[in-house]
Amino acid sequence: IQYYRNLIDKKNFSAYSLKKLAEIFYENSHYSQAEEFALKAFNQNDTDPELMLLIIRIYAALAMWPKIVFVATKLMRADNSVYENNAKARVIWQSIMIL
Repeated sequence: IQYYRNLIDKKNFSAYSLKKLAEIFYENSHYSQAEEFALKAFNQNDTDPELMLLIIRIYAALAMWPKIVFVATKLMRADNSVYENNAKARVIWQSIMIL
């Protein structure tokens, strides 16, 4: 974790390290911290489909359904192939549509 924290201030590695920290915190069920780092990464790179899927998973864990709709819509606009080729993304989107 400290390794990635040290990279946050490096211009070329900031978005990458923020995304990695978000993944680590998500995998360890620290969803609020994962959201914090994921959103910082998203502010630096709002076209990364993998990051958007991570944010969707974080919001699902936190039951933040309106935010999921926003990110899922952005994901579909950014890269529809991710939605088409990712069964998990389709299940999440279909679950949202039921709400």
